[in-house]
This record gives sequence, structure tokens and C-alpha cells, in this order.
Amino acid sequence: MEHGADRATLEVVAVRRHHHRAPLRHPFVTAARRTEAVEYVVAEVEIAGGAVGQGSAAETVAVTGEDAASILAALDGPLGAALRGARGTIGELSARIAGAMPGATSAKAALEVALHDAWARAAGRPLVELLGGSAEETMRNDMTVSLEEPATMAQRAREAVAAGHEILKIKLGHDIAEDRERLAAVVEAAPSARLRLDANQGWLPDQAVRIITGFEKDGLPVELVEQPVAAGDVEGLARVTAAVSVPIMADE
Repeated sequence: MEHGADRATLEVVAVRRHHHRAPLRHPFVTAARRTEAVEYVVAEVEIAGGAVGQGSAAETVAVTGEDAASILAALDGPLGAALRGARGTIGELSARIAGAMPGATSAKAALEVALHDAWARAAGRPLVELLGGSAEETMRNDMTVSLEEPATMAQRAREAVAAGHEILKIKLGHDIAEDRERLAAVVEAAPSARLRLDANQGWLPDQAVRIITGFEKDGLPVELVEQPVAAGDVEGLARVTAAVSVPIMADE
């Protein structure tokens, strides 16, 4: 990608961060955790000329190992120091963030999003255009239905479809028999919805093959299955992928 905007020199004059807590309307439940409120950190990057960009990172200890305190510490420490007062192109500044410290992926993501946001605001153009895309392009997101009792998940699915969501991301990964009940309840409540399943590492490889094969035989409208097995079990993930027709997506 070669655009004039890519080569423009930016100067970072300030890096700030803010800690927030937002209660959820409904608990967010997966096979790995239950969350009643989101603890998150907002990173701000100000560049010469006054443009200020923002990025955020929620604590996801069960997934990334980072909590709000560690995200704040990274932004106050090596990440903030690497960017504060720095000059360079967007690529050079992004590289400074990436190389400032090992790990800290959530904090790095928040800071890099803030940097890109500031870049776009300074240029007076949508970020998608600066990255080579078009502001006219659209994509459809999904709405997550948390791992709960079948009746509750069915109600959440009905509410999501009524609100205009066409794709539902269904949290599973607790127990095979119960997972089938949960998915059956969701399909009955929202028969027109396209489904993406997320087990959050909740199944063993053989279990994953068994349950996904069952969904295929039942003709359920499943677009993909996300992280069916433990994150470190790459061999098991490959085995599941080879054994089923539904696309398998890695996450954790």
C-alpha cells in the first residue's frame, strides 16, 4: 500500500489513558468466564496540530492474561514512553508500539487504534480510506448470545433478531447434550438467523467433531465454529478442521 498519507510525518505530543467500568444490561457468559461489567481502558494519542485519537481495551484475563491494571501499567510505562514525543510515518510509529515491550497485546491494540484514529482525524478523512478501502463498503456484524439456559438464550436471540440483527454468535462449550438443547432453542426462536458458534475452548477434539457433525446432519445454518478446543491444542484444532465441513475459526 503506497499512499501519500502513509508517508506523512506525524509528531506525537501526548499519550493519555483513562480507566472505566461499564455495567452490562445482561451478564456476558462463555465457557471460560462470566462478566457482569466491563472494565476497560481508553488510550488517547494527541498529535501535533491538535488531533486526538482514541482506542480502547477491555480486560480479558481468561483470554489474554491482561487486566485493567496491567493495561494501564503498559500504557504508563514502555508503550507510552515509546510513542510520546516520537516523530515518523504511521508505519514507523506503529512499529515503535509493537517493539516497545513483549506481550501486552490489548494495551498495544488500544494505543495503535488511538494513533490511527488521530492520523485519520488530522487528515480529515475516514480511516478506511487511508488504509486503502472505501467508506462506501459495509459489513454486517453479529450479535452475541451468551451461554445460559436454553430458554434464556432463545429469548436473547428473539430480541436480537427483532432489533435487526441477522447473524447471531452463539456461545456454547459447556456440555454436549446441553449445547444441543441450547442451539435447538435458538434455532426455534430465530429460524431466519445465520449462526456462528463459539465454544471458547470448551470441547475436547472428539467432542467437537461429534457435536459439529451432528449440527451438519441436522442441516443447521451454521456459518462457522470458533475455537472449539483448547487454544494450545493446535493438533486437535487441525483434526477437527479436517473432520467437518463447517469452517473452523481459531481465536484464543
